[in-house]
Amino acid sequence: MNDAAKDLAAKIAAAERERTVWAEGRKVFRAGGPAALNPHSLRSPDHALWAEGFEAEREATKAPVWSE
Repeated sequence: MNDAAKDLAAKIAAAERERTVWAEGRKVFRAGGPAALNPHSLRSPDHALWAEGFEAEREATKAPVWSE
């Protein structure tokens, strides 16, 4: 496999991982509602991806936003 093919394969794998983390956020919202907690470290890239999926599901279901 040449370098371009290896680079493409790595990018595809990274995109699949990101999609999985995002989808996990959506799934957790459906199961736990707005009070569910993000399992990823605040400084990790997965934290933001998970939160984006979570918020996408909140918007899709038009659930109320709970304030503290």
